[in-house]
Order: sequence, then C-alpha cells, then structure tokens
Amino acid sequence: MWDIIDQNLKGVVRLPRVLQFALIARNGQVTVAFDAQHDAIMEFDLPVNYQREFPETVAVLDDGQYQTMMLMDELSV
Repeated sequence: MWDIIDQNLKGVVRLPRVLQFALIARNGQVTVAFDAQHDAIMEFDLPVNYQREFPETVAVLDDGQYQTMMLMDELSV
C-alpha cells in the first residue's frame, strides 16, 4: 500500500485524510482498487497471490504526522 501511495497517488490526485483501498481477486492475484474521490478509479495489480482471508477493504489514515494502515472496522473517525 505504501508503495502505491508514494509512487502512484501522491502528486497525481488529491489525497484525503482517510484513504480506502479495495482488495480484489483477479486471476488468482491481488488487485488493489482506489477511488480518487469519484474523479477516477485506479487499479494496481500486485504480484501477490490472493487469499480468501484477505480483507475486502483496507484504510490508511494520515493525520499529517503519522500514517496508519488498518481494517475498516478498526477505523473510528
């Protein structure tokens, strides 16, 4: 996730305080989908085998000083 944010999202789209990423199974691999505030949906194919145990959605919270990755049910903003 950090590489996706740093290499593909920063400077390309406006990043909100809370980013949400969907983890999708595609051809047995993981695809990470990001909705850039309804301006664009970006998908990133990872060289990682998808496992059923993966969460459907992951959140990344940036408070300006720290960045934290968590499951959506752990997020209470």
